[in-house]
Amino acid sequence: MDKDKTGFNEKELAAFIERLVGEKERYQQEKIAQKIGDMKFEQTAEFVAELLYSADAYIRNIAIEILVSLGEKALPALERKLLDKDRNIRKFSLDALRNIRTVQSCEIALKALDDPDENVVEAVVEVIAEQQYTEASGRLADMLKRTDSVWVLDALIRAFARLGVKGITGEIDESILNLRATNIKKSILINTLVKSLGTIGSSQDIEKVLNTYSVEYKVDDSNLIIGLSGLIVNNNVSLLSKAAIAEIERVFKEYRDYSDAELTLLLIAASVKLQLVFFLDDIKEIIFLHKGEEFFIESLFDLICTLNDIPHDFINRLLYSEERELILIGLKLIYKKHICGFNSIVEELCNSEDSELSKLAINIISDLDCYRNISLLESFTDFNEEAAKVAVEGISVLDAKIVDFLFSKLEHQSQKVRKAASAKLVSLASEICIERLEGIVKRNRGEEGIEALEVMFKFDRNLAWKYITARLDSWDDRVRTRLVDIVVGGDDCNFYSFMETLINDPSTAVRKKAIKTLCRRIEDRSLQLLEKLLQDESDVANRKDIISNLYRFNNDKALNIVIEAAGNSDALIRLAAVRSLGLFGDERANSVLREMLNDQVEEVRESAGEALHRAEVVK
Repeated sequence: MDKDKTGFNEKELAAFIERLVGEKERYQQEKIAQKIGDMKFEQTAEFVAELLYSADAYIRNIAIEILVSLGEKALPALERKLLDKDRNIRKFSLDALRNIRTVQSCEIALKALDDPDENVVEAVVEVIAEQQYTEASGRLADMLKRTDSVWVLDALIRAFARLGVKGITGEIDESILNLRATNIKKSILINTLVKSLGTIGSSQDIEKVLNTYSVEYKVDDSNLIIGLSGLIVNNNVSLLSKAAIAEIERVFKEYRDYSDAELTLLLIAASVKLQLVFFLDDIKEIIFLHKGEEFFIESLFDLICTLNDIPHDFINRLLYSEERELILIGLKLIYKKHICGFNSIVEELCNSEDSELSKLAINIISDLDCYRNISLLESFTDFNEEAAKVAVEGISVLDAKIVDFLFSKLEHQSQKVRKAASAKLVSLASEICIERLEGIVKRNRGEEGIEALEVMFKFDRNLAWKYITARLDSWDDRVRTRLVDIVVGGDDCNFYSFMETLINDPSTAVRKKAIKTLCRRIEDRSLQLLEKLLQDESDVANRKDIISNLYRFNNDKALNIVIEAAGNSDALIRLAAVRSLGLFGDERANSVLREMLNDQVEEVRESAGEALHRAEVVK
């Protein structure tokens, strides 16, 4: 037998490794590596670790990938390899540890922090940085004081930034100053430091960046922007002098580069914190570069909104732009910041063919006092659905003129507008002219008259029932379906007489609506109608809806119906029964569910098991 007690098969593994080393086709090597990685044993890691000695860089990289895939199983082997006399092996082991994300990986790596080879030490620091192992911050700070390696020091600075270590910049500055290195190498370190200051620095470092680092060393433009922007965004800058702010603005203007979305937003965030608006002149370029990136425009808009004063000239340029995104930002700024003075262009945009632009413009003239123009809104209502809806919803008091306006909207071509008008009349009116309302109902026998009939039902139910009953003969099943929403709040006698008719309706959609309505009205008469409909219903989906919702009635009659459905020949009906039985939650229901664990259909068995599990959890 080749396997040991743990299931590890040494011969099989040895064969795989031999094939891996001998194979020349990359695709086949990857397939073999996958099979080795699936052997999750510490012994696997021991064998694979020997591949780190290979002269073939591709094999070494595959070995590292396999060790990473083995996770914690690889840690003992990697820990031993950190003691290898070959510094390259120690470095390769740390490359693997960097991607095995556990505390133990970091602790093992830290054992090599005093390694005599600076490349190994640098790799240790990268493990800590990559895994953001903050517990090692003190060890790294000690290393900062004693290292004389440019590359270790560079790695330490980057690690402090990843770990978010504060109060360390003075020690870093001193280490760079005392380092015996060329100005070129010191410039490398200063660039890393400046870039990292946004995370680890304080407001006191801002002037140092401006007056020392960028003057005495060659600091890369992007590093300068990243460092300064981060320092401003992450620190209190209220005590910065006007001269310092002016110098920051000069630097931002001179070195700005909008090609990177993340850096662009960071620069703008820093600018608006200082209330600098120079970037507004570049808004068209910024939008052009990044409008396709998710959430970029939203983030940009939010930043612009934090400016205390947004120049009117900027808003003007946005609104008269030919770019849709710019116009939209302009309208949103007006709406959110209540910026006045652009009435003519906003009113013009109400007629935009772009629905989002017209809707926002209409909201502005409806909601903002300095733009409000109800007469203009009313002039749009016959051909602009959104304008009509906004105009109706903006009404807060009724007078004769407003009532006339709302009555006219009950015959609007848009259902949204009619609904808004009916809702407003019902909420604001104590009485209305029934004769006029009746005229609208008579003129509009299809869906267009439903909203008027709904208003009538609120003010004169007897008259409304007359027209509701008449419309039960409508050839349009959408009309018959929508009648249900009107009568939901009616008295029992008329309601159930109406529902008796609907459960016999020839339309599946109408009966479906009747089922949903009856299932929400938890009364014996509702259950009686549902039982009657269930016996005659030809549509499986409707029968399923009934069974699925009978638990709501929570009585023996409903439970008996569901238990009977549990034995139905249709699997969909049995699934509906499972759902309802699980929600009844009593022992009779659970007993039936246990029997259904032996159902011939797997999905039914699984659903029954899940329902029983939920019932047990609740219990």
